[in-house]
Amino acid sequence: MQSILNYLIFGVLFFSLISTPAPTHLEICDVILLMLSLLIGLISMSAIKNYYINKIECRLILAISFYVSYLCISTVLGLAHGISFITIARNIGPYVNFLPLLLIGFAPSSLLRPGHVAIMLILVGLLQAGYHFFLYFTTSIHSDTTRDILIGRITLIDPRTSLPLFLALAILPVSVFFNHGLVPNDKSFSLLSITMIIIGFFAGIVTLTRAIILSIFFGWIVFIGLYLYYQMNLQSNQIKPVIRKLSFYTICLAFILLIILNIPAVRILFSGIVARFYNTSTIVGVSDYSNGRLYDEWLPAFNTWKQTDFLGLLFGVGAGQPFLLATGETHTYTHNLCLYSLLYGGFYGLFACLWLYFSTFKVLIIRAFETQHTLYLGYASLLASMFFYVQLFAVYKLLAFNAMLILLMALALNRQTERSMII
Repeated sequence: MQSILNYLIFGVLFFSLISTPAPTHLEICDVILLMLSLLIGLISMSAIKNYYINKIECRLILAISFYVSYLCISTVLGLAHGISFITIARNIGPYVNFLPLLLIGFAPSSLLRPGHVAIMLILVGLLQAGYHFFLYFTTSIHSDTTRDILIGRITLIDPRTSLPLFLALAILPVSVFFNHGLVPNDKSFSLLSITMIIIGFFAGIVTLTRAIILSIFFGWIVFIGLYLYYQMNLQSNQIKPVIRKLSFYTICLAFILLIILNIPAVRILFSGIVARFYNTSTIVGVSDYSNGRLYDEWLPAFNTWKQTDFLGLLFGVGAGQPFLLATGETHTYTHNLCLYSLLYGGFYGLFACLWLYFSTFKVLIIRAFETQHTLYLGYASLLASMFFYVQLFAVYKLLAFNAMLILLMALALNRQTERSMII
């Protein structure tokens, strides 16, 4: 049964990669994903035996319940405001499509191996990274100027390049790199993990997307902080060796970057990255300014919520309700999860959203101490990276993002009773 569940979970991740990120109508991949999710839920439910809920899981389940209730309230308010059911389903669907996956968290620990899930996430991340490189080398590699590479950036060719799946490729192998009780002390594992991290990092670089690049760095910083906190609480003598190891590889990476910057194609790529982080008003039509979303989208969305009645302040304007941008366009989403939760869920929705992420993050760290495995710190760092990403990009409404989020919640709920069961 464990093998069947692994194949089904991999199927969910794979089809969330190849499906249309934000479909305007029901597609075959959407149906397959829903069927896989339901099948996983049924198998998991049939395997649940004598699951008792302790205080840790109780708080996370309560946070999930509040989050689901926020979605339900938003749906009711949307219908009350005359929004069509199809529009609401398109807006709410990605958040509830994978809820049956949560049942894996209540199944016996032998059915959900965190190490197996990590391998599946990394494999699908590799597929996305390979697609990034394919698009880059077939469209942008021959760009001669910064303007050309900005005009031809791959995120303008296929929105699948904004999916967060490859974040797992850049962040989870860090657990293997630090190699504390996860795999045998073999240099080949460290070399493999470094290779995966570099592939994931450059898969983000070639997108020329600021949110992606910053999210990868944020995930690394969170992991380092968590790992040092973990070692200090264990009163370990590994802190100084870790700092030396980290410093050595950081210097090596900087040295390698200085060398490859002499390659013209790489130099043009990095000039595009620099341009994306600065006001590029001389490059018309190829870059949104750093304050564009603040004035064009975020402030109009906030003002829309602020101008509602008392019920709207508490519970939002309702799912599917469009708001007017400064440019005259209308949106039913914002490029900021917290602002989206406030607009469509009010104070209640924002609280439920933040509580869900915080609770999942906290429980994953607790699991790391319970099992003495740093892979859970990798999962917590991946969650933090995803949360950072959705404050700058609207990927929270994509199927792939929600599949990853629900899987992380299931891993947090699942209680691993034996250290050997992690892998």
